[in-house]
Order: sequence, then C-alpha cells, then structure tokens
Amino acid sequence: MTKAAHRQDLQVNPDDRNWLFAKAVTELHKHPMSWLLGWARVKLRRPWWDGCLLIVAALVAIILWMLLMFVGLETHMWFRWPIVVAGAAALIAVMCIGTRWREQSQLRRAIETCRSA
Repeated sequence: MTKAAHRQDLQVNPDDRNWLFAKAVTELHKHPMSWLLGWARVKLRRPWWDGCLLIVAALVAIILWMLLMFVGLETHMWFRWPIVVAGAAALIAVMCIGTRWREQSQLRRAIETCRSA
C-alpha cells in the first residue's frame, strides 16, 4: 500500500520531496517506519564520492593492519598479541564511529535539502 501511494505521489508531482524528508528523518532517529519506507523503495541519494571514500577507508584499514602485524613481528612474543589486538580494536572502533558520524551528517544534510525546497 505504501509503495502504491509513493508511486501515485511521484506521478502527480515528481519533484515532491516529502517522501525523502520522511525517509531521512526516520532513519536519523532510527524509527521502525524507515523500514516501511525502504520497502516502498524510497531511497536517499548518496554522494557520488561515497564509494571512493569506502575504498580509501578500506586501504587505510589494510595499511594499518599491516603495520600492526609488523609491530607484532618485531616485538617479543609475550608483548606482540596485546599490541595487535588493541590496535585492531581501536581501528574497528574508529571506523564504526566514523561511519555512523558520516551517515548522520548525510541524513542531516538531506533533511536540510528537503526543508529548503
């Protein structure tokens, strides 16, 4: 039913941003209604450089992991694994926090774009 309503609204007014606004707000506040809007195929546009940022983040993670393993090889056996585990945990935490921050900033920007239109 939601998908049909979304299609009908797009046929009447293709420039209507109310659905995008609703999707951005519900995703930002982690409301369950965002799933329903996702099933209705309401999709927010991602920036074109978002994929490039993902590739850069993966390369940084690989390089840091290699550095951690190098440090792990150069130290004594009893000191190697705590360094590797702590570095890996810090890397995962920074990547998770950075990803959430970036996603929230994109959603806020989408909300402001919909409000101004």
